[in-house]
Amino acid sequence: MPRPRLLSLAAVATIVLGCSRVTITRDELLSPDQPRTANPVVTISASGIRPDVNHINLGAPVRFINEDVVPHTLKAAPELGYGDCADIARLDTLAPGAEVVLAAQTQGICAIKDSQLGASRSFQALLVVH
Repeated sequence: MPRPRLLSLAAVATIVLGCSRVTITRDELLSPDQPRTANPVVTISASGIRPDVNHINLGAPVRFINEDVVPHTLKAAPELGYGDCADIARLDTLAPGAEVVLAAQTQGICAIKDSQLGASRSFQALLVVH
């Protein structure tokens, strides 16, 4: 009897919205119909990285702002199932109140995590570059 196939993390992204869980596939994330964020801003605070998902156009500047009182180091998170993301490698440690602007030069899904707190879902995010 054949065993059921398990979906890999690369196939499915789970996004927490309020108290409910919504499952979005990789194809849905990359759909050209996804609305783009006009002026994308990613904030890091004591409660995590927000928003969980940003859809942007290739080359659009994304502001990363540390609103916390402690430094945060953002890194690519290929272990979340979306491969390596060279654009995120340009991010570094953000001091409290610091801001950096990044323009993604590669289309695809970039998983981001805080290097110290990235095991927590609250400190993980996706940047989807169309």
